[in-house]
Amino acid sequence: GSWLYGSPNTSGYQQFASRLALSSAAIIFMIDYPLIPYGNFSTILEASLRGLEWLAGHGPGESCGSVPLFVAGDSSGGGSALSVVMQLQAKASLLPEVALAGAFLFSPWTNLMCNTPEYYTNAFAKIESKDTFKDLAPLELYVGDIIFQAVTTTNAAEFSGNALQYIGYDAKLQTDPI
Repeated sequence: GSWLYGSPNTSGYQQFASRLALSSAAIIFMIDYPLIPYGNFSTILEASLRGLEWLAGHGPGESCGSVPLFVAGDSSGGGSALSVVMQLQAKASLLPEVALAGAFLFSPWTNLMCNTPEYYTNAFAKIESKDTFKDLAPLELYVGDIIFQAVTTTNAAEFSGNALQYIGYDAKLQTDPI
């Protein structure tokens, strides 16, 4: 939730992780990193790296060295997961014992300015297929990033404010959050 709310205990994530573990036969490890105003880009990245380091050393058996490690994240957490991947690619010495096999990013928040044309055009995207949602009425659903009821520009301003707080008001990171 925009680095403001949500945790591994948030409704939905435990169920999602359980189902993912069951269907993939994978071990799922969810990091509970500090949210803003206590956390920011640096502390969230550090907590994520420390969690990954811990998992690599304490996974199944002696270590996770024999099993593939992936990072994943949803929305703002997807942006943070991408930051972890980019940091490890740029500086493998940060965690030399960790070799990532890949990443799963679910709608990652990578544009902290919320100003791309797609942000506005997808904000009110619709699904109007009777085949897709047979049991829902009306058969018109909004599926864009704007799941809230405010005007798009208002949402963009609010999310940009959250993003600025997340990056510690460092304007350079707003245009390059990774």
